[in-house]
Amino acid sequence: MASLMFLGDILYLTVPNKVNFGKPFHLPCNIRYKAYHQSFLFYILALLFHIINLTHRKSMIN
Repeated sequence: MASLMFLGDILYLTVPNKVNFGKPFHLPCNIRYKAYHQSFLFYILALLFHIINLTHRKSMIN
């Protein structure tokens, strides 16, 4: 469980940099959109991980 929490924090810290992945303008539009869409889904997944981590840690403290 601790490794999962650690992974969630790593994802949450590294993902905002990956959102810029959808901006290279030399790519065709549909490929650019697909890359951006995948990075956005990855960002939401990491945000969920982070929220679960915070609530889990609070319940461990209480």
